[in-house]
Amino acid sequence: MPFDRNESLVQAYVEQANAHGAETLLNFGAVPVSREDEEDWEAAANVFMRALSSRGYVLQPARYDGHSGACPLYTVRRNAGEQQDTPVQVDSLESVVRQFCREGQRTEVHGRVLDVHVLGDL
Repeated sequence: MPFDRNESLVQAYVEQANAHGAETLLNFGAVPVSREDEEDWEAAANVFMRALSSRGYVLQPARYDGHSGACPLYTVRRNAGEQQDTPVQVDSLESVVRQFCREGQRTEVHGRVLDVHVLGDL
């Protein structure tokens, strides 16, 4: 399934958040239209979210697409214990995320946005 970056959603968040500073974003792309593909997409995205959470990353929904229950775009920070969570660099996040990629899945960096092709590009 070709990756749909959901550029308008990413751009809307970037424009809104511009005044608040740059956050690293994790983008799982547009939620697929078909129910079966949506379930596969959500299951694959959850694998990445659980893996990152178990390694001390904090994912917060950044923007919903308005059509589904799943959130395709998250801000990512490191859990700093009792202190405020700390920002992460997109390059270091990508190296961690790549460890969880299965065959066909890949990542791309666009500025401070890490795209994860969770369904692959089949």
